[in-house]
Amino acid sequence: MQRMAMLEHVALNQTQFRLPGVAPDARGVLVGRQGAVLLPSFDRLVAFFRLLSQELLLDDLLPALKILQVRSRLGAFEHVVLLPAGSSHLLDRCARAAALCGAQLFTGSDRHFVKYRDRRSPLGYDVPTLLTEPADLVFYGETFTQGYSRERELSFGRLLLDLELRPRPGGVMAELRELQQGETVVLTVRQGLGPKVLGYLYRHRVRALAALLLPVPAPPGERLLVAPPPPSFLVRAEDLPPRMLRLLCGLPGVVVFSLVLDQVAVQLGYRHLIRLSACPSAFQKDRFYLFTAGSGCQVLSSPPPLLPLESLLETDLPPAMVPASAVRPVAAAGLKVPLRLVHTGVRRRVKAALVPWARAGWLKQLVYALPPTLLGEYQAAPLEDGIFVVSPRGLDVLPIGALLQEAAPSVFVPVGMALSPRVDPEVLVQHLGGTSGRYLLVLPGAEASDSPRVLALAHEDLDALGRRMLAPMEVVPRPRLAEVPRPRVDREVLLVNEPLGVAALAPLRGMPRGTQDPQGPQGSPAGEGA
Repeated sequence: MQRMAMLEHVALNQTQFRLPGVAPDARGVLVGRQGAVLLPSFDRLVAFFRLLSQELLLDDLLPALKILQVRSRLGAFEHVVLLPAGSSHLLDRCARAAALCGAQLFTGSDRHFVKYRDRRSPLGYDVPTLLTEPADLVFYGETFTQGYSRERELSFGRLLLDLELRPRPGGVMAELRELQQGETVVLTVRQGLGPKVLGYLYRHRVRALAALLLPVPAPPGERLLVAPPPPSFLVRAEDLPPRMLRLLCGLPGVVVFSLVLDQVAVQLGYRHLIRLSACPSAFQKDRFYLFTAGSGCQVLSSPPPLLPLESLLETDLPPAMVPASAVRPVAAAGLKVPLRLVHTGVRRRVKAALVPWARAGWLKQLVYALPPTLLGEYQAAPLEDGIFVVSPRGLDVLPIGALLQEAAPSVFVPVGMALSPRVDPEVLVQHLGGTSGRYLLVLPGAEASDSPRVLALAHEDLDALGRRMLAPMEVVPRPRLAEVPRPRVDREVLLVNEPLGVAALAPLRGMPRGTQDPQGPQGSPAGEGA
């Protein structure tokens, strides 16, 4: 049953309120111990969490967050989200998300909640009287006072698992273009197709681990799997080339997932309605979650340990190929091939740059535009070829000089180039003498046929770009004076306070000490003015 209610505006420095459990915060805004979002339908509830997860991290709210299904006096079912009201700053962000999805935000404690502040009342609202009718929750709005009875409580974790995925704009190809080189992906491969796919990854030297998943019954009283999946292989692969990803995405029986969290994966080309990376505490650490389009979420209660690919592949060698006795390797002359830099056109993330000395002036001008965080992250060192600048997070805002990308950890080559032959990164690092405590720069030679130059730069030779680029400033000391000199006075001025006449025409000026008016104070115009 709705009742008309006129709320009272909270005044500045007000200390007494009729609503129990509320008090002004440091900004003077009326805040209770809890915030309550009143949502008329379930789709509005999902929209609220979708907007809120894009704006803040939900892990701080989940321990005290509650989702209730309530019933009004008219029998209509609605939803209420109770969350801790740490400050008015948090409630302001919740109010923006609630307004965008057509909901209302209230503040209060336990049972009574009043409308949160808005533009008409910047400090909040108070109630004229409290509702005395029995109700589990009471909401006081500008035009109504409504009591609700509590029906049941919903689990936020269950809500995440029950929501279906939605296709991303652009599909799989758009997400493949956004994936960065070196990101980890997860594959599920049907059991019959598994040996072929695992062998394909093993032959191309892809760093991957795999395990065989067998359907297991759910624990008593708990439904872990939406549908019992068929036996399949779970593969965790790193640094898959884009061509292999496109091939696997179009292969029947293979589903490719992007890893959102360490134990949560979402099918490539789809997205969850709620940003899962904003609520990692909603997922248990000892389980693995696979969100598949059209099949819901598959939860592995006890995921098997992942093993190297060679341990899952069957190797059948003919008897003639089995060595009968051990042999000693001999040195073969003429088998060594030179290491060369070739153009591939494949661009990776830029993590370093070599700015020639002719462009050092541009770098100086760019330093004035860089934020202080980047000036602390960017490391620089002067070389004969120019100024070497490196950052582990990338140099996206440094568009000058020769841009460099990583061919192996701490080994940099020009963008669009690669080392040929393409050996394993670990073998390349060992061949170049290791990268412990230093960076290696592989640069083209003077001629196209020359071998590449390899420059080594120790970590201690680098310094923060801000400290490296600052010019020295001379600080000139000033001697302390023995005593403060007295101000120089040309002549002393005597101020005379005398009563003025009724019609004073000119101001009284100061007269030098020792001089007198020969006519007296009343025998001259000056005397008349005095």
